Amino acid sequence: QGEFAVAAGEADNFNKTWYKETISYFDVSDPNYWIIHKSLVQPQESPADYSSSQTPLAGTAKINEGAGRKDSDQTVEKSFKTITISGAVDVANYHQIFTSFIQPLIENKVEINIKITGKSTSVKPLSESSTAYKIAKESAKQLGLGFEEE
Repeated sequence: QGEFAVAAGEADNFNKTWYKETISYFDVSDPNYWIIHKSLVQPQESPADYSSSQTPLAGTAKINEGAGRKDSDQTVEKSFKTITISGAVDVANYHQIFTSFIQPLIENKVEINIKITGKSTSVKPLSESSTAYKIAKESAKQLGLGFEEE
């Protein structure tokens, strides 16, 4: 017990590690999760350290300022009504969306809006009979998402 940990990310370049803690929304079939020895567990980083040490995601962060708060030592700490992260993310970094934004903000009434565009290619054309088309259409229906064809 306690000999192994779980890591997320690419081999030898993990975004997050868990050791003796619960992993929210863990999907054992996701190829981005790894079982690793406890000696490979990365030390816990503060959110500021985490964001500066990882490959940045393309996009912007929009911050709506709320009222500031005074601490007992009379310094003013900024507080925010909301934060919004938006922009294009390279498909190679899709797994970072969960670990960087959704999981840390899960108790902050996270709303997720997505737009995914798949394009036909000569190697993989999209048609009514293609597997990718059928999966995408059915999944959109099950999740209550819009589905447009062009």
